[in-house]
Amino acid sequence: MTENEMVILKSFLKNLISHFEDILQKAEEGVPIIGHHFGFPGEVLQCFDNIATVSFEALPYLYSALFPQGSEYFYDVMNGWGHPYHVCTAIKGLLGMFKENLLNFDVVLCPSGLCDNGIGSYPAYAQIGKIPLIVADMPYLHNERGYYYYARELKSALEKI
Repeated sequence: MTENEMVILKSFLKNLISHFEDILQKAEEGVPIIGHHFGFPGEVLQCFDNIATVSFEALPYLYSALFPQGSEYFYDVMNGWGHPYHVCTAIKGLLGMFKENLLNFDVVLCPSGLCDNGIGSYPAYAQIGKIPLIVADMPYLHNERGYYYYARELKSALEKI
C-alpha cells in the first residue's frame, strides 16, 4: 500500500471507530438501531435524536478489509442455508452475520430499486433478524413528479420509524 493510501485508511478508520463507539454507546442505552442500505439517503434519519444508524452493507466489506479470512465464513453460512451463490457479497455477508447472531438491528430500511438480488434479499433480513422491514419505493421517473413521489415515500418511511 502506498504511503498516501495508508494516510487515507488511517483517517477513515479513526472516524469509523468513533462512529461505531457512538453506536455501541447508544445500543447500551437501549436506543433503537436502524440498519439502512447504502443507497437510502441516511441524512434524512438525522431528524431523530433517539436512534443510531448503520449503513449495514458496508459491514462485510469492512470485515474483509480488517481480517485475513474476510467474510468468507459468512458467505459459506448463507450458501449452506440455500441463499443463491450469485447474490452480491455485501448482501450475502451481511445475511451470514445476521444468521450467526453477530449483529441485529431494530429496523431495516432500504429503497426499492437498486439491484434485484439486493431487494430480493431484504425479506430474508427481516425473517432472520425477526425485525421490521421498511421499503421506500423509488420512482421510475427522474423528474418533478418522480421526486415528489419519492419525497412521499421517504416521509412514509420516517413515519413508520
